[in-house]
Amino acid sequence: PIRAPAHLRVSVRWDYQPDICKDYKETGYCGFGDSCKFLHDRSDYKHGWQIEREWDDQTYGNVDDNSQKYFVGDKKGGHSNRSAAWNAFASGKDQPDHHHEDQSDEEHDEDGLPIRCPICREPFREPVVTKCGHYFCESCALSNYRINPLCGVCQSSTGGTFKPAKEIVAKLKQQNKLKEELGQASASSKNNNNDDDKSDDEDNE
Repeated sequence: PIRAPAHLRVSVRWDYQPDICKDYKETGYCGFGDSCKFLHDRSDYKHGWQIEREWDDQTYGNVDDNSQKYFVGDKKGGHSNRSAAWNAFASGKDQPDHHHEDQSDEEHDEDGLPIRCPICREPFREPVVTKCGHYFCESCALSNYRINPLCGVCQSSTGGTFKPAKEIVAKLKQQNKLKEELGQASASSKNNNNDDDKSDDEDNE
């Protein structure tokens, strides 16, 4: 047997993309040019930790803040946004509704978060938020999605994505905690009043 060299380090590389030209992907240049049999592609995928961070920040899947400008038409081949906007203008639906604005202001709290679900008109139960920023109960959102895949408020495409509404969940927990503290305070005050009444009765006897 031959002794293994001590001054050489053996390294192993696993190639999980054998169909992509490594020279072009890393440097943007390939000596074979267009005659290269491998794919010239420099696109890259996000790492797992990047996807998890975007999911935690609720930015996963968001291409642009104004993603509506890329919308051409619905799946049924309907009108474009321009024709839809013109039809809304012609029918007068785009005129401001002050009564609706007052009603919407009443349905939001000081933080700008909605108080109740716009579908069932009840306080939120397991609230979720869509890509367009509207909040629903989870059961209401899923039942509405089975009938109509569009948002129940703005009629924009949801893509079947309903993320947990962390802001509303945190606020509901805070409200429940305050209610518990108030209940404990009222119970302790009642106990103190009962003790005072008992002491007064004993003094009178």
